[in-house]
Amino acid sequence: EEFGEAFLGGQYTEIYGQTSEQFQEQVSYNEFKQLAEQFNHNVSGYELEASSPVAKHQERYVWLDDQGEKGIQVVYDKHSTIQGLFLAPLQSFPETDEVYTANTYTMPIKEEWMVFWGGTNQLLNYHYPTETQRYAYDLLMTKNGSSYHGNPEKNKHYYAFGKEVAAPADGVVVKAIDGIEDNVPGEMNSGSPLGNHVVLEHKNGEYSLLAHLKKNSILVEAGDE
Repeated sequence: EEFGEAFLGGQYTEIYGQTSEQFQEQVSYNEFKQLAEQFNHNVSGYELEASSPVAKHQERYVWLDDQGEKGIQVVYDKHSTIQGLFLAPLQSFPETDEVYTANTYTMPIKEEWMVFWGGTNQLLNYHYPTETQRYAYDLLMTKNGSSYHGNPEKNKHYYAFGKEVAAPADGVVVKAIDGIEDNVPGEMNSGSPLGNHVVLEHKNGEYSLLAHLKKNSILVEAGDE
């Protein structure tokens, strides 16, 4: 949690010494230092924005600069070794970021989940640069820092698989697509990227989309309230 302060304070030797062998094989110390100094130019502070598990025994931390124009993402393993470090200028779309829905919604879940991707910059939400996906949320269930148990290639081993999904607000179903084969974990269905999904129309001309649902699990059809 002290990385942002150490990075801005020029503790490059200590930080580089904490990176993995694979990292150091790809980036020399001099390259790292040069990039860091350039990135820190005109920055007066970094604030820890979020932290979350990204894989078994790995944790992701995201810092934003004081102007909200630069972001740092660092992935640590259980030994506090830095396995990945990403520096990025941040895109911003205030004309839509500062517009809120007329309706009040809940998350479409009934248990405790984790927002794996979601937010108003690309380090917190990889959907953000794409206008039609900008405010999407990707949700996971985790236990002991992992989203699955056993074989990660089997859907049934993921804690989220088969859990109940509910409407985030009252509405009318305008589309319900079911019968699409469930993805193999880690693979994408380019022909049907949404998978099994439901679109709801709410009052005030607003819509919600619930995607990536389990095959043959959808209990509603178009026209249902």
